[in-house]
Amino acid sequence: MLLYFSFRLYFLSLYDNCIYFDADVRIFDYIPSDINFLPGITAYSCFSIKKKYDTVLKSPKAKSKNWKLLVHTANKLNVNLDNVKFVWEYMWMFKRDEKTQDFIDLWRKIGRYYEQRGRYGGEGEAMGLVAAKLGIPIHYDRERSISFFKYRDAKYKISQGLVKPEAVQEYIDRYKEIKFPQKSFWEKVRGKINKYVTIQKHLIILRISNLFDFDFYYS
Repeated sequence: MLLYFSFRLYFLSLYDNCIYFDADVRIFDYIPSDINFLPGITAYSCFSIKKKYDTVLKSPKAKSKNWKLLVHTANKLNVNLDNVKFVWEYMWMFKRDEKTQDFIDLWRKIGRYYEQRGRYGGEGEAMGLVAAKLGIPIHYDRERSISFFKYRDAKYKISQGLVKPEAVQEYIDRYKEIKFPQKSFWEKVRGKINKYVTIQKHLIILRISNLFDFDFYYS
């Protein structure tokens, strides 16, 4: 998660306007040069954080665990969850202003806090917390000026009858081919072991480096 954060934060620090896509997003066409960047964050999809936990998360165990961490983090920041929006991080835009560096610093801080507690996702959740804390607006992308394919988004549109399956089947097949490559049993075992070892090594380094702000990360 921290690498993910660092990559995005790096570009936020360089440009006045940024557009972010997940790595598994496929852009269909040229990105227009006349996009109207609104102040703060503009998200392809966003809604209240409570709606996410009420309707999006399916696993009761994950929902309970993540909710407790969210509430604890919000309390640390003195943020009312009624004022927090969730941002689907697979496509969003950001316009720099005088609060940008504070946004970067606090987003990174929450990312480190989440990861230390075993939460390796939640970028959009962290964005919502930071925006609420700093008073940064989050807009819904009503113009939809960028055409792209995202598997999760496509599945939802198909389920709602908004898109015909055959119109995106080529992209769905390609996504699954890349996302779930054929591997032998031992390749899968070796991959899981390597992932576990890497995470544990990184967690040790993270816990040590987070000692510089003991009150925030350990209280």
